[in-house]
Amino acid sequence: MKIKTIIIGLLTVFISVNQIYGQDDSPDAQAKQLVSKLKSKEIWERAESVYMLASLVMEKNLDRKSYSKEIALLLKDSEAVVREHAVGALSKLNATEYIKDIAMLLDDPDVMVGAAKALGTFKAKEYADKIKEYLKSDNAEVRGNAVFAVAEFANLACKSKDEIQTVGCVKEIAAMLKHDKAVSVRGLAAYTLAVGYKIKDYKKEIAELLKESDPLVKYRAITALKNLDAKEYTKEIVSILKSISLEGDGHLQYQLYCGILDALSSFKAVECIKDVAELLKSSRSDVQSEAAKWLGQMNAKEYTDAIADLVKKSVPNQGAIAALGNLRASEYAEDVAKLLDNPAIKAEAALTLGKMGSQKHAKKISKLLGDTSYNRSWIVQSSLKAIGMLKAAKYSDKVSELLNDQDGSIKFLAILTLGELGATDYKDEIAALLNSANIWIKASAIKALGQLNAKESADEIKKLSNDETKCSIYDFTSDKYVPTTVKEVVKQVLAGWKQ
Repeated sequence: MKIKTIIIGLLTVFISVNQIYGQDDSPDAQAKQLVSKLKSKEIWERAESVYMLASLVMEKNLDRKSYSKEIALLLKDSEAVVREHAVGALSKLNATEYIKDIAMLLDDPDVMVGAAKALGTFKAKEYADKIKEYLKSDNAEVRGNAVFAVAEFANLACKSKDEIQTVGCVKEIAAMLKHDKAVSVRGLAAYTLAVGYKIKDYKKEIAELLKESDPLVKYRAITALKNLDAKEYTKEIVSILKSISLEGDGHLQYQLYCGILDALSSFKAVECIKDVAELLKSSRSDVQSEAAKWLGQMNAKEYTDAIADLVKKSVPNQGAIAALGNLRASEYAEDVAKLLDNPAIKAEAALTLGKMGSQKHAKKISKLLGDTSYNRSWIVQSSLKAIGMLKAAKYSDKVSELLNDQDGSIKFLAILTLGELGATDYKDEIAALLNSANIWIKASAIKALGQLNAKESADEIKKLSNDETKCSIYDFTSDKYVPTTVKEVVKQVLAGWKQ
């Protein structure tokens, strides 16, 4: 299977629309400018604009039908990444009028998975058999894509576990794990059974793939075992860590390395701390970075000084900065604070100071809320998290200015930060966001109003008590986005008010 590292979707999460087009432009004006960029000669500009246009239409309740029509033209784009983004955008906009057009892309190996996912979102079960047929292809790449495709389709189109496993061809994929002639397909089958379906019956067969020479197959097997919490294979995974060469420029070896650390972290494999700490001496900064982050996650305080040395270098190591935060190494707060002026790493520095509880630097962190640099979104988000962690309520006014930010990720965190700060002066502004079309904004407003004891909004909140739409809520204590549903957030808020 051809693997593409597509970062445009993630990148555009961190770019606010008003930063690019100007704060004074109306949503429709912004949308029209994005439409014009759909015709750009630059591949990434077309792909990026598709994503941003769909997000803007959803956020501002613009004319879905007319903008979907513009996006649909890109289903025939010459570049796969643009076609893939167009499929994702139409799925996001629930543009069911283009089901047949999207279904035609099932024959496109580069877009098959995205097309199947969109058809699953549309509950278009009439295409289940067509997707299943690709599992029998003579082409290993097509079979591999099909394994992913049927899983994506079934998980979205079906409800019951039995239906998901039938439509999702679990028996067929399990047979492919054991017998497919292409090891790459066996790796994809392992990954899908464990990650897509969470089936624990095939641990032994998956573990056999650890013996393969292909680093991508090993990576998928390790990721599968991690998702199955197969701690019994820790020894074999550590053996791979010790044997891989990380001093070259091999992308797949580095990906495997990251997958190994992810699994060992999930397994809480403290017995591996010494082995990982050795990698702080690597000549590669990215290898050092991942090792430092892992040691921070494992709370390996005995390596705090060694990690801090990486922060003090002329080019500070970003993973090491994060590790000091997770280690709550406040003795190095001053070293980290010096990095708040460094454009490339000030976001990580702000978040780390928040985790360290460094109240002394709250004022300087608050100034980053007005950042206008190219990676503004990430910097502002990290600063909001830090201010929430520090409970720096004196900066509530600055935080409130972001309630109308065009960047949904910033707006989401601004709401939650005000709740964390107990900023009751902004209850009305937050309550108005209960009607947002953005489900994450709506959920964050419910959560914040609960924290602010805004019982006057109880009736509006109760109206959402049957909404089972999935979302996430950021938790300031763990620095994690916790998956939940609107219904569950409402339930927690109302239960808290009863106490």
